[in-house]
This record gives sequence, C-alpha cells and structure tokens, in this order.
Amino acid sequence: MACILFILISVLGLIIHSEGKTEEINNMHFVDATALPQKIMLTCNTSKEQSALVYWVKNMKLEGNGKSLEKTIRGYPDAGEYVCRSNTTDAILSYSTVYIKKTNDKGEVAESILSPFKGKPVNRPYFKCTANNYSGNFKCFWKPLEQNSNLKFGIKVTSENAVCDEPIRPEAGMYTASCRKGIHCPSTEEFEETGIALEVFHGFEYEEHTHNFFIKDILKPDAVECHMENSLLTWTPPKTWSTPASYYRLTYQIKIVQHQLRDRICEVDNAMLLQGGNSISCRLYRRGTIYIRSRDHYNKKSAWSDWSEPCRKQSGKQDIHNEDGVKIRQCECKKN
Repeated sequence: MACILFILISVLGLIIHSEGKTEEINNMHFVDATALPQKIMLTCNTSKEQSALVYWVKNMKLEGNGKSLEKTIRGYPDAGEYVCRSNTTDAILSYSTVYIKKTNDKGEVAESILSPFKGKPVNRPYFKCTANNYSGNFKCFWKPLEQNSNLKFGIKVTSENAVCDEPIRPEAGMYTASCRKGIHCPSTEEFEETGIALEVFHGFEYEEHTHNFFIKDILKPDAVECHMENSLLTWTPPKTWSTPASYYRLTYQIKIVQHQLRDRICEVDNAMLLQGGNSISCRLYRRGTIYIRSRDHYNKKSAWSDWSEPCRKQSGKQDIHNEDGVKIRQCECKKN
C-alpha cells in the first residue's frame, strides 16, 4: 500500500485526505465551497460524563454547549478555529478547525493564491517538479501571487519509497521542497508514477494542487560549462548528470548571437563528439557570442537546461536574445 507522507510548516499535524464534499481529519474539517451551506458536527475531546460541562467558542464568541456542536457552514465567515473549553476550569480541552476548499463546479481550484507557470490557459500548472538526473532526487517549487504571513504549505507524497523535506522560505518569492524517490537502478524503466500534492493554507481557505509524473518526464539538466578558443568549442556534460555520459546521452543546442542579426540555433548529439573522459569539442566556424544547453536525448518531452554562461563573448557588441521563429538545424560542427 502506498505510504502517504505529509509535511506542513505549522502545528497542524498529519493530514490525510479522502474524496467528498466534507472531510474530517484529526479534528480538521474541509468543506467544499460548492457544497455550501453544509452541516458539520464538531466533537470535543472529553468524556461522555463531562459532556454537559463544556462549551464552544470561536473568536471569543459563544457557539454552543455540550460535547458535540452542530454547525452550519454557509461561507468563509463560518470557517476558523472552534475551541472546546471546560465550564468549571475554563481550560482548553480540544480544537476543531474548519477550512473552506476553494473549488468550482468542475472540482478545480478556484482563484488560486499561487502564480501559474507558463502553459496552456486551460491547464496551467501552479507548481512544478524537476530532476537534474535519473537518481530519483527532485525538487518541487511554486510561487504565491503575493507574500502573506497567513500562508502555510504542505507537501503530500502518495508514492512508495518517496519523501519530501519541509518547504523552505522563498528565494525571490519562490518556495521549494527537496524530495527523494528510492531508485535501486536508475537505468530501469519506471512502472509507477510519482504523485505529489501541494497543500496551501491561506488563513482558513484551503487549496490542493496535484502533479503525477515519471522522473524521466521532469528531467532538466543543470547548465553546461563551456569555453571557446579561436574556433574550438569545448564543453562537458553537467557535473550532476547521470553517468556514464555514453549511456545517459544528451542532445545539445548551440546558440550563436550576432549583433543585429537573428539568433542561430543548431543541435548536436554528444555521441558524435565524446572524447577521452566526458569532454566534448568541435570546431565551429561562426562569429558571435556562443551559448549551449542540453536535454535528455531519449525523451523529447523533458525540459532543456538553462543556457550556459557565454562560451565566447563577442567583444564590443551587445547581445541580442531573440529566439522567436528561430529555425533549428544540425550544427555545422566538425569533430576535433
């Protein structure tokens, strides 16, 4: 049975969700926004004998008496933390928290607090995961539309042998979580997708975003290191890429940026050019600033790496990076 691991930056504890319009997990109630108004039952953590000696408050306002409290949730003002207290000592006996799930009639997240990534308007992802090799390590990242102290995030993993660390504070507004999937042999075929759910708590609003993938489909190699002297362009596969490079092949694109001219981009497969070790070189008789990037050779759905730092910069000229309408061709690259 797939294990479900959940990490949350808060004291909310472990949460496991099931399908339905209303869910109760560990004294937390999730009410679908499309199911309002909805009746729920809150239960105090006290004995049956003491049930007449407790009362409920929310925001310092009395909500009712007794071990059980029936509450009709009509909208966001009814969401929040309900506290059960002792009539005799006024001690807090338990909490019950009500969240409103932000969904529309199609079951999709409505008006997400997250910024969508680029993609088709009908299917733009709100969080992504990438891996820089086949080891099973990957990183997930997302960005809120604005920073807010009421925001809390959790990562729920629904695959065997996979775990995620706590999300870390943002760099340039981007949150990240590092994850690991146990892969005994990276060269074997994956038969089961990895399932990740990002849980977003914005005050007492709740939204969940899911992502299912094979490691091979989220590959994005790290940037290539390169240099060019005269006409000889030399580079190596990313240091973090899986080895041997002859087995985990990469396809490379070389971009040539010339002043006031459209960029030129050409492709080359490292199988043609591998030298001693992992060094790759070719003679390229083109003027301009040279950049290079890579992608898994066997899976064209995977992402290209970021462009490298300039392998050779054209002196005294301003770089122009305009890839719109660029025709990709085979590199005029001669083995050294």
